[in-house]
Parts: sequence; structure tokens; C-alpha cells
Amino acid sequence: MGRPWYEFFEALDPRWLYLLTALCIAIPVAVVAPSPLSITEYTKDMFSYIENLPPGSLVVLSFDYGGAHAELHPQAILVFRHLVKRPVYIYILGMWSEGPIMADEIWRSIDHTGLDPENPTQLITKEYGKHVVNLGYLATTALIIRIFDTITGAMTQDYYGNPVTALPLVQKFDGIKYASMVISFAAGSPGPGTYLQYWATKKLPPALVFAVGLPGVSVPGYLPFYDAGKKGDIGYIGLLNSLRGAAEYEMLLGELGLSGAPQAMNAQSAVHYLLVVGIILGNLSYFAKKARGGR
Repeated sequence: MGRPWYEFFEALDPRWLYLLTALCIAIPVAVVAPSPLSITEYTKDMFSYIENLPPGSLVVLSFDYGGAHAELHPQAILVFRHLVKRPVYIYILGMWSEGPIMADEIWRSIDHTGLDPENPTQLITKEYGKHVVNLGYLATTALIIRIFDTITGAMTQDYYGNPVTALPLVQKFDGIKYASMVISFAAGSPGPGTYLQYWATKKLPPALVFAVGLPGVSVPGYLPFYDAGKKGDIGYIGLLNSLRGAAEYEMLLGELGLSGAPQAMNAQSAVHYLLVVGIILGNLSYFAKKARGGR
């Protein structure tokens, strides 16, 4: 009579488990494939709002993170690329000193092809200064308040040292008050709450709305503001939840492999499945051994 099956698992060299875990991570990361995750409502809302912005709209991207790079940077890559594709103008800024650096890294790496804001049926290569401007680090509350009304009256240079008065986009929109949307990728404070406090208003044409990308630990505290934004009150009309939100957004955008988020989520899922299978087999082995009088 052969030995009981559960003894195979008891004698299994743990290094096989390490190998299986490594394969569950490496294979999904290496293979560019969509994630089987369902798309959450707040990710859809953010994507749809950007997709339907009128041609010629101005959007503000605020990079308010540094250490939460792994969760927020994929979100920022995808939203930045989406905005470049659409016929809109983009201002970049950040309330964290590392933020404009992150934006510069993305701008240098993504495709600049998109629809012309002045002729939305024509594909062009977006130009820095004309379609996109990085205003740099907003070091003080006074500066945040001031640039809402006037950029040229609040700062002299952009992130790269160019005089702001010489930039065509600043000449066209000399103030955040002309923006239609503000999106903050926020690791903490200062963050999107600062913009709600100083910039949120329903009196200006066009109406200024807000959206946010967050690390997972911050999302529960922002959901009431998302509910308020959906009702037309001051809040957020869309929200991206950590790496999962980035994976969902990449699938909606249709540029698989751009941020790596779906591959990362697939790797997490594969390891979780491995853990579940291991727990089930471990428990079955225990009860099988106990039924045979073992300990």
C-alpha cells in the first residue's frame, strides 16, 4: 500500500513554493494582457468626463506625490496620456516638490500625438509651451491662491526656466480660473483638499470640477466627496483607487503596456490564487491525516 497523499505535501521542499510564487509574479508581469478586473464606477466617471471635455478646454494636472510613486505614478501616466490624446490644453503643477519632476519624466516618455484643440478632427504632435506647460512647484498657499487669477502676476518662470510671459498657452489662459477640470494625484497633504478650499467655485464659466488619484489607504476618506461631486456639489467627479484604478484606466484607454498596472494586478491575483490553493490543500491534508489517526 502506497503512502497517503498528504505525506507528499508534508515532505515537499519549501523551495518549490518559492519557485511557484516567483513564476506567479514573473509570468503575468512579463506578459502584456488585460486584467480580468471589473471597472469601478468612479474610474468610469473620470475617464468619461475627460473623454467628453469640449475641444479647447484647459485641464490642470497636479502631481502631489513623491514616496507613493508605485501607486500613483501609473495613474498619472495614463491620465496624462489620455489628456494629450484629447483636444485639450494642459497645465502641470505640484504642491509637493517632487511632483513637477514626476510630470517631466512622464512628458518625456509618452507619445505626444493627439487631437488639435483648435481643429479637433486633426491629429498633431502636441508642443510644449503651446499645448502643455509645467508651472512647477507651488511652494506656498499664497502662490496657490494667486495663480487662480493670474499666472504672470504670480510667477516669472516655468519649471524649465522659460519666462511664463513668452509661453503661448499662458498668454491664452493667464490663470487657473479658465480651467474646466483639476486632477490631483495625491499621496497626502497638501493635496486635493487644498484646491477644493481655494479654487472650488460654481460661479465661473466654465464650471471648474475636480477629480483625484489616490493610494488605496486614502480612498475611504474621499468617497463622501465623490458622492457629493456626483450630485453637483463641491467634491470629486471621479476617483482612481491605487494600482487597481490605474489598471482599470489603462483598459479603458486601450493602450495596454503603457503603465504596467494591469500586469501588476494580474501578478497579485496569481499569487493570491496560489495562496488560496495552498490553504485549501493544507486543510485537506490536515483533516485527511486526522481521519487516519495521525496528528
